[in-house]
Amino acid sequence: MPFLYHSAYIESIPLQGVINTPVLSGNFVSSVNVTLSAAASAIVSKAMVVANLQCVTIENAVIFSLTFQEQITYMRASDAVVVTEAFAIPYANVLSLPGTVAGMRCEIAAVITGLTVSLTPPSSVTNNISFTITASADFPPPAAQDVDSNTFTNFTLT
Repeated sequence: MPFLYHSAYIESIPLQGVINTPVLSGNFVSSVNVTLSAAASAIVSKAMVVANLQCVTIENAVIFSLTFQEQITYMRASDAVVVTEAFAIPYANVLSLPGTVAGMRCEIAAVITGLTVSLTPPSSVTNNISFTITASADFPPPAAQDVDSNTFTNFTLT
């Protein structure tokens, strides 16, 4: 009786010589103006978070982008009604990270360390944001390789 023999296996490649960069942090300050939809007499509260944090590596640096999502609650000047507005403020910059090359995988985190808000009547708000970016980069581990799937041997028809 004829018999079919199929041989396939997955070979794992050891992680020798994986390039990792050190974890590095940088402090950044940004001053951003937003305009409220109505004249304000006072800022009641403010809140800000970081969203959409992304990064890409280039030689000896990480380019990052993020969005500051801000919520400002203020007292409207015309009738003293408390109003809340939300703003999305895009930001991008570069963090020097020696040893990186294009194509490395990067990991990044952002922490807002300070936020001051000042109202310039009638409706301009200046945000002074201090934040820290922490980043590292490495080459991803190689994927397992299927070294001989679909290889048939000893195939005989009779």
